[in-house]
Amino acid sequence: HHHHHHQPNLQQRRASFPMPGTFQMAGQASKPDSAEELYDTEEGAEATVSMENSIASLMPFWHEVQAMSITDPVSGRAALLLLQTDITSRAELETRMAALTESQLAMLEQMFPRHVLEYMVSRQPNSPQADDACGSRACRTGLPTSDPALANQLASSHENVTILFTDIVGFTTLSKCVKPDQVMAYLNELFTAFDALVDTYEIYKVETAGDCYIAAGGLTMVDEDGFMCIDPSPDPEESAQRVLSFAKALLYCAKTVLMPHNGLPTQIRVGIHTGPAVTGLIGTKLPKYSVFGDTMNTASRMESTCPYGCIQISQATHTLLPNHPFT
Repeated sequence: HHHHHHQPNLQQRRASFPMPGTFQMAGQASKPDSAEELYDTEEGAEATVSMENSIASLMPFWHEVQAMSITDPVSGRAALLLLQTDITSRAELETRMAALTESQLAMLEQMFPRHVLEYMVSRQPNSPQADDACGSRACRTGLPTSDPALANQLASSHENVTILFTDIVGFTTLSKCVKPDQVMAYLNELFTAFDALVDTYEIYKVETAGDCYIAAGGLTMVDEDGFMCIDPSPDPEESAQRVLSFAKALLYCAKTVLMPHNGLPTQIRVGIHTGPAVTGLIGTKLPKYSVFGDTMNTASRMESTCPYGCIQISQATHTLLPNHPFT
């Protein structure tokens, strides 16, 4: 009765800790013979029994079968002893854990460049620098709790980073007029759209703070393995072009999202500046790979002094855009 089908992903994970002569089989719970006989009679009187069985048959189960060669103590002939165990709950737990690990990794890859991820992974719980007074739980997360100097090794300097700040016109009024959950839903809709543009223009999203959205160009790139990493030799003009094109796309994109308190299209203003910056990992509680330096302050001033619905760029950025159409 058993209809076996193997789930390959589970098989592969099993293979990493093989047990001698052990294999798994998956199948659908088969109906007992009595139930099948009931199906053959065309009376609906036993509908409840067959119903239960059809529900059971939808549940995949996992059995582990161990085979051991033995000598039959009576006849002295070689025999095979089979031990079959239901391991469904263990298999389901492993599948869930694997899915969780996958989604966590995907999330971390979005948040941290490759060298930071590699640093986190390299700090295994048993490595000497993790054996210190911190409650070992924090060390297990692989974050630099013990030694700030280690985190400083992750810092890198960049010459011509183009920083973009943007905020929403009339956001303070909006926040006063509508409930917090509406504010959050609105910001989520707007910033999710902005995030998609970050991917399109291949720039780095630094962070959001309230209604302020910060991004940077000339900082990161995607390496041949698909990881975000520090761009070793960015082209300042090319990255400034990309950030300005991104800024224009933001203005158009914002108009498509309506403000909840008055139903009008969202208006933003954007400030851009190019200059030196340092990036690094700060803190252990909500570790953020962030950007530092006066370039950030200037970009912020470009935005806060910018007319509504416009993009204001500094002289430094303008110099890098000799052929860019500004209308």
